[in-house]
Amino acid sequence: MLAMTAPPWPELNEQDQWLIGAMDQQIRESKRSPEELRAKARKLRVEAEQTDIKGIRDACLALAAHYEHAAAERLVA
Repeated sequence: MLAMTAPPWPELNEQDQWLIGAMDQQIRESKRSPEELRAKARKLRVEAEQTDIKGIRDACLALAAHYEHAAAERLVA
């Protein structure tokens, strides 16, 4: 089986690094199907398109990429 690497998270301040681990764990332990993960990614991309706040847009896009990555991993597993 081919191991896939998730896209990198955006840079965070040192005191906020725990958030990356929490988000990775939440996605990894999720019981959502690949279809549900892709739907969540689409919803996050729509949210990103609708905001003018760069930090929120970047966070939504990064999170969407990680949901897509998790969906792809589950499909090949």
